[in-house]
Amino acid sequence: MKVDGQALVDKMRENFAQKIAISEQEIAMLQVQNDNLRHELKALKGKEAK
Repeated sequence: MKVDGQALVDKMRENFAQKIAISEQEIAMLQVQNDNLRHELKALKGKEAK
């Protein structure tokens, strides 16, 4: 069985691109979560100050 080197490289590139896309989605979700937590913390600190 002959292995097609170019097809293998293309498949690896495709997999890597998918992993990068997933990582970017995860980063975006974490940034939103982080913003929400900062907002919540600010609100709690505001209540504490009263």
